[in-house]
Amino acid sequence: MTGYQYVGGITGYMINSVVNDVKMYGKITTNSNSNYFGGVAGYAFNSEIKNSEVWGDVTGYKYVGGIAGYALADTGKAVLIENGMVYGSITATSTNSGGAVGTLGGTNATVRNVYLNGNKVQIPSGGGLFVYAKSSASKIENSGYYITGQVEPADAAILINDAVYSENRIERSENGSFSVMIPVSSASGTTTVTNNNITSIAFTADGYAMEKVYLSENNANCIE
Repeated sequence: MTGYQYVGGITGYMINSVVNDVKMYGKITTNSNSNYFGGVAGYAFNSEIKNSEVWGDVTGYKYVGGIAGYALADTGKAVLIENGMVYGSITATSTNSGGAVGTLGGTNATVRNVYLNGNKVQIPSGGGLFVYAKSSASKIENSGYYITGQVEPADAAILINDAVYSENRIERSENGSFSVMIPVSSASGTTTVTNNNITSIAFTADGYAMEKVYLSENNANCIE
């Protein structure tokens, strides 16, 4: 699907609406430097997106998100993105774009139980990986993203930001492939998002340092 503006896998622009139990396959792309691209909705205003899966790739210019490019709640209203999984790659060439939601704004905006498990997130620096920007009144709960890759030996210790990471958040296989879950959260009253970006992943074995990969917003949830 190729569009100019307000493009989504299910709807381009939703207002005072509910989208529930949907799956998006295929690709969303833009033919110009335009805004609001999402795996489910390009723009969600005073609306709810629940129980969604995005299997296709989303590419746009600005306000690009795996589920919604822009999610906004007006005064006295609410916007909710809940129980979502993004498996595709997310690519944006301008700001205000994120793996789950490009920008989360308004007086009562919530992202809850949403995870990224895709191939790649490519967005410009300056914002966050999961959500590029959020208002102080919005919040993110019980969400996160996965960093995947392969290491030898298979039991090498994994360090995130130079600190040994908890094994209960790592899935491993005998061939050395791994999946590291990075939890993301934020509270209402702050624009800070915990773990919205990480800087590096490294490996040690038998007390010796091995490979260290520096991550950025340009390739932040995939080890290639």
